[in-house]
Formats: sequence, structure tokens, C-alpha cells
Amino acid sequence: MNATDNRGGIRGRYLLVWIAMCGMIGTSVGMVKNCTGIFFNPIAETYGIGRGAVSLTMTITCVMLALGDLLSARFIGSRHFRKKVWFWSAGVIVPTVLMAVSPNIGVLYLLHVFRAFAGGILGLVISTIIINRWFVRYNSLVTGVVLAVSGLTGALMAPVLSAVIELTNWRIGYLAEAAFMLLFYLPVLFLPVSFAPEDLGLPALGAAEEPSQAEETAPASKDREAPADGKPAAGKESAAIPLTLMALMLVYVFMGNCISSLSQHLPGIADSAGFTTAVGAALVSVCMAANAGGKVVMGMLADRFGRKWPAVAYASLIGTGLFLMLTVRTVPAAFLGAVSVGLAFSITTVVASLITKDAFGRDKYSRTFPVISMAGTLSGAAAAPAIGSVYDFTGNYTLAILIELCFAVTIIALILLIYARAGRERSI
Repeated sequence: MNATDNRGGIRGRYLLVWIAMCGMIGTSVGMVKNCTGIFFNPIAETYGIGRGAVSLTMTITCVMLALGDLLSARFIGSRHFRKKVWFWSAGVIVPTVLMAVSPNIGVLYLLHVFRAFAGGILGLVISTIIINRWFVRYNSLVTGVVLAVSGLTGALMAPVLSAVIELTNWRIGYLAEAAFMLLFYLPVLFLPVSFAPEDLGLPALGAAEEPSQAEETAPASKDREAPADGKPAAGKESAAIPLTLMALMLVYVFMGNCISSLSQHLPGIADSAGFTTAVGAALVSVCMAANAGGKVVMGMLADRFGRKWPAVAYASLIGTGLFLMLTVRTVPAAFLGAVSVGLAFSITTVVASLITKDAFGRDKYSRTFPVISMAGTLSGAAAAPAIGSVYDFTGNYTLAILIELCFAVTIIALILLIYARAGRERSI
């Protein structure tokens, strides 16, 4: 099979790779991160400690996921790919099983350290690196769907695991979570999937297309693409990373993650505005739907129109929604605001990955995106309590939403600056 045989869609080994990446990201983000909170209350009751002490597991998870993402390209490559995937998937599943017999909160902290780090190794960065190697055509769509799975997995698994905990206890809940993790890892463990298509004697999907078509989905860089082991191409090891571009990207992901962190405060925003608890819960549901759907739509738009203008459009929609939430104190406006917060997850994941590839080129992606991803994860972890502190200081969410609105407007300028700067870098 060659790439040109797949013009009608994604088939064969390419489809299997897509499925495997969905399983990986569904576990690392969908369960390791997004399902951590459902265990807080029952664990606190069992150990007789405060919920704040238990919630520290979320902080540990965010930090270690970020660290794992940062180092993933060093640990995963073409050499011994299958063995490494087995090792790191065991690093996620085994600590989850051991959590079920944890005697105290200290052991639980330690197990979260190991589990989250392994989840980061098989997380956002390495999955997008593999996608970039396997897909030239449909690259944005595949990236969008894979990253959307993280939100869908959390939305589906959280109530399932909560029901297990309610019917039994949180220890059985961890065993059930470990079983689901194994299920999600099965595709990458057993399907004929590799780090790069060349490892299986295949070209990247769309690699044989005419240059004009390839440029439409993955704008060319003057530098040669990195080899499949994740290291820079020969002669490029010492190529400098443009510091101005990196600074712009770091500010971009910081602001984007600050906006998406507003999702954790949607019930509080509804309560502060005098809406019912049901409205607050509905805002969260709408936000998560926009989170998942927005990533898929962004992938489709980016493949059709390029990355820059769909990204600008999303940032504009986010700003509009936040403006309505801030100025029009009605339920419909609150729902539009919740949609805008959900779209911010696309800005920090799908768009961040695609813009990084456009700005730095594929050869520098594995050196730059881990840092960008880690910065985004850590800023997101810090933003939620910061928003809460703003509320405690002012007594409402008005100032916090206004700051997020300013961030959305700034993100539009940052996207345009990043592309302008990247164009100048390539012309030097």
C-alpha cells in the first residue's frame, strides 16, 4: 500500500495507528488526569483527612504529566518501540492497581507520581509526534480527533467509575479504572503500529502527493524532517531554536490554559449570577461538548483552510463568548460563554500542536513542543486556584472573566505575530 492509495480516506495501517493514538491519549489524559477528582471525597472519608490533602494528588498528576510529556521524545523512538510501549503502559496500569491497596495518603502520593509520569511519556507529545510522522494528509483532522478523545474519555468514564465507587468503594474503583486503562492500551500494544511508517516499510500518508497538496495540509519547512527516532536530522542537532518564537508560544499557551481553566469554575459562575445548580451542571456539560467537538472541527478546518485563520476564528469566538458572559447576565449568554471556554481547549492542544509545527518545522517539533506542552500543563494547574483567589478577593467572577477576555484578544495578536515571525525566520 502506498500513500496515494488512501486519497479516499484513512485505511489500513494508517487507520490502526489512528485508533492506537486515540487509546493512548484517552488513557493518559482522559483517565489519569480527568478522572482523578472523582476519588477525592471517598478517599478523604476513608483516611479521615481533609479533601485538600487528597486533592494534592491532582497537583502531583499535573506536574508529573507535564514532566513526562517533556521527556517523552527521549524515551520513545523507533528503536524497541513495542517494548517501550509495554513498559510505560505497565507504568500506568500497575500503580493504578496498587492504589487499590494503598494503606495511607503518602503511598497514594507516590503511586500518583509514577503513574502520571508514565502517562506523560505516552501522552500528548509522543502521540502528536507519531501522528506527524504517519500523516501528511489529514494531519490536522487526525490530531483533532485524537485529542478530542481525551475529553470524551473523561466525560464517559467519570460517571462510570463514580457509579462503581458508589456501588462498592474507591478501592474497587481503582481496579475498574486499571481494567479500562488496559482496554484502551490494547490497540497500541497488539496492533501492527510503529513509531514511524518507515519502520514498517510504509510512506507517510500523503507523502507521495504533489507539493501543492502537501503544503496545504503541512506547510513546508526549509529544514529536512527529523528521522523516525525522534532526534534532529543529521547536521541539525545544533540548530538554534528561535527564542522570540518560543517566547511567543509560551505566552500563547499560558493565556490559552488560563481561559480553559475557567471550566472548573462554571458552576460557581452560575451560582454567582443567581442561576440554579442545574444550570451550573449544564454549563459544564456544554463546555465539555464544545471541548471535544471543537477539536474535531478545528482539525477539519485546519486541513481545509490551513492553521492560522481557523485559529484566529476560534480565538475570536472565545472572546465573543466571554464578552457576552461578562456583559449579558442571562442563561443563554452563560451557555455561549461555556461554549467559548470549551473551545479554549482546542487552542491549547490541537492548535498549539499545529502552530508549533508550522512555526518551528517538523525537524524541531520534538525539541520545542514538549517544552510548550509542559508550560501549558503547569500554567493550567496554577490558573484554576488563581481564578478562585480572584473570586475570594472580589466576591464575584467579573474581574476573572475580564482578564480571560483580555487574554483571548491577546491570543489573536499572538497567533498573527507567531506566523509573521516564523515567515521572517524562514526567509533568513
